[in-house]
Amino acid sequence: MICVNDVAKIQEKVEEELFVRKLEAKFFEMKKAELDMKAKEEQLAIFEEAVLPEMVKARMLLEQTGDKISDKGCEAIAKWKLDMPLEK
Repeated sequence: MICVNDVAKIQEKVEEELFVRKLEAKFFEMKKAELDMKAKEEQLAIFEEAVLPEMVKARMLLEQTGDKISDKGCEAIAKWKLDMPLEK
């Protein structure tokens, strides 16, 4: 037979387990956001260091011939020249 103390202990353990799971979920969400932010910062640094200078070169070359290109097109040419994957 289950007594009131046993039920209270079981309920307390369940609540404690739920609290721990919520804390773990919050921690993993924060960690994922931190990693996502670092990845975005790394992508921006790569863009600024490698892609952007190539875009400027392509624009200057095209301006000499009087041709125009969109920003996306210019970025695609720069990434193609650097053997980087193109975004879809």
